[in-house]
Amino acid sequence: MSSKINELSINAYCMLAAGWRRRKVVLWSILVFTIVGFIVGASMPTTYMTDTSILIQEPALINPFLKDLAISTQLKARIEGLNSLLHSRYILYQVATDMDMFSPGMTAGARGGVLQKLSNGLKMGMVGEDLVQIQYTSDNPENMAETLQRVAVVFIGNVLAPQVSSISNSRTFLQGQLQKRKSDLDQAEQELADYKSQHADELPSRFASHVEHRHKLEMAL
Repeated sequence: MSSKINELSINAYCMLAAGWRRRKVVLWSILVFTIVGFIVGASMPTTYMTDTSILIQEPALINPFLKDLAISTQLKARIEGLNSLLHSRYILYQVATDMDMFSPGMTAGARGGVLQKLSNGLKMGMVGEDLVQIQYTSDNPENMAETLQRVAVVFIGNVLAPQVSSISNSRTFLQGQLQKRKSDLDQAEQELADYKSQHADELPSRFASHVEHRHKLEMAL
């Protein structure tokens, strides 16, 4: 046991002695790497990042009555297509226009550069079963949150557009059917009222009273 302790002590002494002999090299290395790291960090552009999460639930989970009317989102199966939709010029152009990213008199090439920069800063991924996360990275922190919020609004509007259209068309169809049934019911009720007024003596309630009255007259006779 004592031999092991002595061996460890000797090894530790040798390491300390070697470090002391090379103390200048160690100190210079720390100083040089610190300066180099500071210069590299200062020369690299500063980037800022913000993100938002969007919960997109299936209509059938929210309202079972919409199961046969709504169109399923199928987020996991459509993740590649949704990513392409996020970076499409249609969405980027709408966001850039709403956020006043285009200067007056800007050329088509400059507008394309603005759209490309916006597209490079956007990234989308699935966080959960129905949770989509969109990240936005930029070298300018001004209006980042507003830009990302507008991107999310335009994106979710296009994702849910088929569902909204399907539900709207189904609602219009059902409203037309209900109106038609109501008109038929009103017409049937009017015809029934006309029949009752024209054949009041033949109605079951009046017919029974007539039979009873006739029976009393026959008995009296």
